[in-house]
Amino acid sequence: QKGDSVTVVLDRSKAFQALFLGYIMPFFVLLFSLLLALSITKNQGLAGLLALGSLIPYYLLLYAFRKSIRQQFDFRLI
Repeated sequence: QKGDSVTVVLDRSKAFQALFLGYIMPFFVLLFSLLLALSITKNQGLAGLLALGSLIPYYLLLYAFRKSIRQQFDFRLI
């Protein structure tokens, strides 16, 4: 019923996969692109903007593969 309290359950391995896709992998993409842009441009401001911009393709890829990613997760309500 609307307004009822529910508990959402997800397997621990799938929870780690969600954590990896949502937080850990973007961190490494950001860090790698920042170091790469900094070594190429030698400009910290530009390197920071380029690193932030590198997350756009990452999240677009996640969005493009959302159906296959969604199939990997099995949420249960208790």
